Amino acid sequence: MSESGSATKKPLPRLGLSHISGRPSWSRKKLPRVEPLESRVLLSVGCPVISGYVFLDENANPALTNNGLFNPGELVIPNAQVVLEDANHNVIETTTTDANGHYQFQKMPSPSDQSTTVTQSVSIPSTLTNFSDKALSPAVQLFDPSLGTLTSVTIARSVTFNSAVTAQNLSQNSSAAITATFDGSYQLNGLGAPFSGSLSTSQGPEIAGPFDPNNPNGNEIPPFVLSQTDAPSAMTFTDAATLAFFTSSAGRTTLTPTLSATGAGTATAPNGNLAISAMTSVLGSATISFTYIPKECITPGQYYLVQTPLVPNVTDGKASENGVVFSDPGSPQTLALTVGNTDLPNNDFGKLTPGSITSPTPPSCPTVESLVRFGVHQQQSQLIVTFAGTVDPTKANDPSNYYIFSSTGQYIPIKSATFDPTSNSVTLIPQKQINVHYRFDLSVTLPCANGCDKVVVPFGGKDSLGGFTNHQGQFVPVRNGRIASGGASSSPNAQAGRTPHVAPASRTQQLADRLVTHPYAIPTTAGVDMTGLASLPAHQRLHARRALRIATFAKSLPPIY
Repeated sequence: MSESGSATKKPLPRLGLSHISGRPSWSRKKLPRVEPLESRVLLSVGCPVISGYVFLDENANPALTNNGLFNPGELVIPNAQVVLEDANHNVIETTTTDANGHYQFQKMPSPSDQSTTVTQSVSIPSTLTNFSDKALSPAVQLFDPSLGTLTSVTIARSVTFNSAVTAQNLSQNSSAAITATFDGSYQLNGLGAPFSGSLSTSQGPEIAGPFDPNNPNGNEIPPFVLSQTDAPSAMTFTDAATLAFFTSSAGRTTLTPTLSATGAGTATAPNGNLAISAMTSVLGSATISFTYIPKECITPGQYYLVQTPLVPNVTDGKASENGVVFSDPGSPQTLALTVGNTDLPNNDFGKLTPGSITSPTPPSCPTVESLVRFGVHQQQSQLIVTFAGTVDPTKANDPSNYYIFSSTGQYIPIKSATFDPTSNSVTLIPQKQINVHYRFDLSVTLPCANGCDKVVVPFGGKDSLGGFTNHQGQFVPVRNGRIASGGASSSPNAQAGRTPHVAPASRTQQLADRLVTHPYAIPTTAGVDMTGLASLPAHQRLHARRALRIATFAKSLPPIY
């Protein structure tokens, strides 16, 4: 804080979304949801209200993604700045979205620049010293920014010390010239910067006669009453840091100043033979004045709403004015408004996370033809992405060109990418295992030499599973969510390419395939009809007979996972 005339401006705290490089900190798990959505229509009291939302225009229903409308279930973006401009694009007012992604403008600064001042006082009654951090009352009401633009804060203070000193000469042989003195100091805290002062005064000498033991009160003199006040000139502050300190915000509307004071009175005489008693108290007050330019209603006319600066880690999407969608609102996003005497709600700015929308693929870029995942449970997850078209091997082998998002917004990076030119496919190894039962999206930066377009490939569930390794270390192929006929093979890479459709196996065959993965598997040479049982060891014959009995109920078996 600095006084006017020698102001040292302090930078205001930076506003905006905190984020982690590469991913927004307001992940899908943490952002508040508005569901079901109800349009917020504000009842203006004599002044039209301009309002709307800043939101992530991505929806579980693909048809509602990037449609420019704030639909139920879509995430809001708090702390996004929105600017109100006049017809000539001069900035009138700025605001930020609240925790629900909502913003509004109701009034604007008066063009006349005619200021208004409001004053409030706080005080502490007479209190014996010494004490620390005694609260002044009532609490100071911080400036309400809806009233207008705060231009200065003026603070005046007054602190008074009172000390009553009683002294009696105890010398029986001589009179005493008694002088009373007082010294004190104080500090006023809680008003942005400490205000302090030191005071001292004296009174006397007063002549006191010798002490007579037969008349102990005979030489008493009247008490010394010392009073000292510190009331310096008021101080006016106009720097940005002080104005921000005295402006109310969400959860902070008042402040309570405190006073600390020390002080004491005493008395002295040349002979130094005195009986002294003293009582010291202090009282104080402060006056705080806010000078501001009042706001007035937004007058009818042409205005612009601009969402700037860009919210970190998102891109601009579409925008809308009360249901009317604008596919290209410019950069930064801008909406033109005509203000009359009624409210203008639902002026909404849609945003998108990078890669959330599949961009048109240039002819020179390959396309993703298929995605197959391998490995279940504790086995290493692998994704084999097959491309159609010319692939840039350098970009295809770059793990940073791929990443996975779960349905809850969890980000899963890729730790390795290996391109196979013979099959025109790349094998991806995620940094963690991928649950075979859940749904995911794979973002792919297409590996083309002259572009960086992204596509999003959904996958997950048993339908995208290409195979797994059984207990004997053999690879078991899976097609259409079922174990494929033909038994186990030695490598998943042989299963990664495009293959013709294989009809679902019979229930008996499914049972046999399931037994292949059992720790005591029946050799496939025994056949599904369990012929050649006599040549099998006893424990395998037992399992074979059980399988034969179970086969009669094969129609009730669930699909093979």
